[in-house]
Amino acid sequence: MGAYVTFLKRLAGSNTFAVFCILFTMVLFGLSFLFSRIALESASAFTLLSWRFFTAFFIMTALRAAGLLKIDLKRPPVSLLCMGLVYPVSYFFLETIGLGLTSVAESGIILSMVPVVSMVIAALFLREYPVRLQVLSIIFSVLGTVVVVLGQDISSPSFNLPGYFALFGAVVSAALFFTLSRSAGGYSSAAKSYVMLGMGFIAFTAFAAVEHIRNGTVSEWLALPFQNMNFLASILYLGALASVVGSWSMNFSVERLGVHRTSVFAAVATVVGVLAGILFLRESLTAAQAAGMVMILLGVTGVNKFGRKA
Repeated sequence: MGAYVTFLKRLAGSNTFAVFCILFTMVLFGLSFLFSRIALESASAFTLLSWRFFTAFFIMTALRAAGLLKIDLKRPPVSLLCMGLVYPVSYFFLETIGLGLTSVAESGIILSMVPVVSMVIAALFLREYPVRLQVLSIIFSVLGTVVVVLGQDISSPSFNLPGYFALFGAVVSAALFFTLSRSAGGYSSAAKSYVMLGMGFIAFTAFAAVEHIRNGTVSEWLALPFQNMNFLASILYLGALASVVGSWSMNFSVERLGVHRTSVFAAVATVVGVLAGILFLRESLTAAQAAGMVMILLGVTGVNKFGRKA
């Protein structure tokens, strides 16, 4: 038994395990696109987000109350509150606005810039400098994402400046999250996730409440998961897996691998999202999308192969 515990500790402390965690997280995030599309057929974006983060925060609170999850928040978690403010609150709020004002291609291209902006912010505030081959690999991965996005959407540009600003704000929010998570070394991944999900629950429940009070649909909002099984299944996946497991795994990976190596994996979610659409929604795969996915995987591999050890 002692040897087994020692093995688990060594595994948890290895970079290989961290790479597996972030890969698994991006698979969860990639599939979340599918579940979000299903849920949004019967609910608004803020309704979905309110139930998603309620489910996630409820699960983590229950685990903490049962003694299965140790979360130490005795010190004022100012850094965690800042982290939760930029992600998920600011990120999802700005992304929701941007998606509503721009085309799919425009939003996908702008959001693909997260690894590049993360690289710049990490260099400025954490003094984490990528090597030259890492920079080239990150750019290659971003270009791959652009190719994938353009391969699945050829709608005309919206030229909507507020939408562009909102999406770029979401990109900066995601990049700041990686940097803040990396710098908040005094807290466990569980504590970081708990505060993040709690802030998401409070913020998006408030947004949804305002929306439904104005529309006179509060009862429909509160009853939705109990009346729509597709919506219920979606929020259970998005809350329990994509949010609880995903946030813990992402924070853990940032701590172990650093900002550059972790943020570039975001492109893998694009690959998983496209494959999920092909497998479950019978969407077609174009040659451009296939080429873009190969570029993404090569870029991610390059960032991790050529990077300095965190």
